[in-house]
Amino acid sequence: MGGVERRFIEVSKIMRRMNVSIYALEFYPSVKRFVDTGYVSYEINRPFPNTFLESICAVSQTLKLGIAIRRAKKYQLVVITGHRYVTFTLISAYLLAKLLGVPWVIVSGGLLPRERMSLRTLIRERRKRGFSFLAAFAYTVGDWFKKQLFRRASAFIAVSQSEKREVIRFLGVPDAQIHVVGNGVNLELIDSIPEKGKKFDAVFVGRVEPGKGLRTLISSWAKVVERIPSARLIIVGEGRLSYYRQLSELKKLSKNVQFVGFTPSEQTLAFMKQSKMFLFPSKRESFPLSLLEAMACGLPCIASDLQPLRENFKKGIIFVQPGDIEAFAEAATNLLNHEDERKALGTQARGYAQMFSWENVVRREMEILTKTLDDLH
Repeated sequence: MGGVERRFIEVSKIMRRMNVSIYALEFYPSVKRFVDTGYVSYEINRPFPNTFLESICAVSQTLKLGIAIRRAKKYQLVVITGHRYVTFTLISAYLLAKLLGVPWVIVSGGLLPRERMSLRTLIRERRKRGFSFLAAFAYTVGDWFKKQLFRRASAFIAVSQSEKREVIRFLGVPDAQIHVVGNGVNLELIDSIPEKGKKFDAVFVGRVEPGKGLRTLISSWAKVVERIPSARLIIVGEGRLSYYRQLSELKKLSKNVQFVGFTPSEQTLAFMKQSKMFLFPSKRESFPLSLLEAMACGLPCIASDLQPLRENFKKGIIFVQPGDIEAFAEAATNLLNHEDERKALGTQARGYAQMFSWENVVRREMEILTKTLDDLH
C-alpha cells in the first residue's frame, strides 16, 4: 500500500468512531483482507483492469454493485480517492452519482505527470514511447475526457496548497470547488511501538519505483558506504524490487542495502524506529505520509527540494536538489558522523509532527462533505 491507501484507512477508522459508515468497492484482492480498516468492503470479483475491455466490464460491475449497496445501505455520497485516476474509475464515480442523484467528491493524493501535460505533449510523448498515432490519439482523448470529469465533481479535497494550485492550473477545477485538509499522523500508534535500538543507519519507505528516486537513493548510498563501509540502509515497500536489488548488487551493496517489500503499518514504523535517519529522494510529491510518520518517529529527514515538501515540512528536515547523488550522500554521511546534530534534528522533527492529527483532518473533511450534502438540498 502507498500513502494514499494508508491515508484512506486512517480516515475511515476515525469516521467509524464518529458513526459514519463507509462502503468501499475494491478489486480482488481487497485491502481489507490484509489489514484492519474502518470501512465495509464490497469486493469486485476481478483484479484491477488492464485492458479497454476489462475497464468496460469494471464500469458495469461497479455501477451494478454500487446501486445494490445504495438500496441496502442508503449512502448519501460517492467518494473517489487516490492519485492513479484512470478514466474508468472517474467514469464509474460520475455515472453512479448521477444515476443515484447524490454528490460525488474527489479526494486527491497528488497529480501524476501526464495530468500536468498538455494534450499535444501527451500525444508527442506517447509517440516517442512507440504508440501508433491512432493509439496515442485515442489515449489522449481519454485524458481530455478525464479532465472534463474532474471539473464536474461536487467537491475536490486536496492534501496541500501546492496540490490545489496544480489542480486549478492543469485540470481547470474552479478555486471555490477545492478544499485543502492536509494529512495526519497516528502518534498513539507510533508511541506504542517499543524502542529496540538503532539497527539501520537509514530507512526509505514508499513505492519502489523510478518516481520515488530509487536510483538516486541506491547510488547515493554507494557513496555513503565508500566513506562508512558498515552503513546499512533498509528499503520498505513494494514495486520493482528485483530491478533495484540487481542495481544494488551491481554497486556491491548486497550487505549494505536490505529490501523487505510490503510490511504492515506497525512493522514499518518499527523499522523507522530502528533507523537513524529517513531518506526521501522522490521526484514528485504532494504531502507524503511516510515522511510525516518518519518525523513523528523522531528521525531527521533528508528529502528532495520540492516546493510541496518545503510548504508542508518546516523543521527536522534537510533539503537537497532532486537527483543530486553527491548531495544526498554528503548530507547522510554528515548526519551519521555527527550524532549530536542528528539527534537535535530528530527532536525538531518529532516536535513538528506533533502538530498533525488525523482527528483534525477528519473534522475538516466532514465539514466539507456535510456542506456538499447541504448544497444539494
